[in-house]
Amino acid sequence: ALFAGLDDVVAAVRSPNFAPRRIARPDGTVFELSCRVLPEGGRLLRYRDVSQSQRLEDQLEIQRFRYRHALQAADQSFFEWNLYSDRVTVSERFWLQIQRPLMGPEIAIEEFFDLVHEDDREFLRATLEPFAAGEVDELVGAADTFRIPRPDGNSRHFAFGFSVIMSEQDNLAILTGLLRDITETRMLRRALIEARD
Repeated sequence: ALFAGLDDVVAAVRSPNFAPRRIARPDGTVFELSCRVLPEGGRLLRYRDVSQSQRLEDQLEIQRFRYRHALQAADQSFFEWNLYSDRVTVSERFWLQIQRPLMGPEIAIEEFFDLVHEDDREFLRATLEPFAAGEVDELVGAADTFRIPRPDGNSRHFAFGFSVIMSEQDNLAILTGLLRDITETRMLRRALIEARD
């Protein structure tokens, strides 16, 4: 009487692989249904009101959407280095800028350093690794400029501002920040200097 399609749910819980599912009621509330198989062969169903968390998830998704498009408008890419797993996640725009969309969104940190121009690699490593290792008192830093060669032979120039986030509660340690493609800015500045000279 409480849920539409309850007959389908009852039929589904006969399967040992019943996955938790969310059910929306006509009044807008959302319940999560989970099922556990009991030792004697019965089924224990649990309904939990997740309306508030669903609303928060929807709001968070909207914020992510806005944030993603704001970064694109500013020609910036989100960067996150998980210091426990040594995996790096970079937003899609970065991979398109360096013409390697199939590599992302997540790679090992060493793979990321390998992408950097060999003349800039040690500089970037020397900038980031002390922060990652906790050897620097400040939690905010910046890497001025480094290059990443593209398959077509041209290089893109990037500036990187970052911070380190530590959370014992979530068992989380990440170095996160924004990568900004400054290639056109550098080209324009060079052209202005040449025109002045």
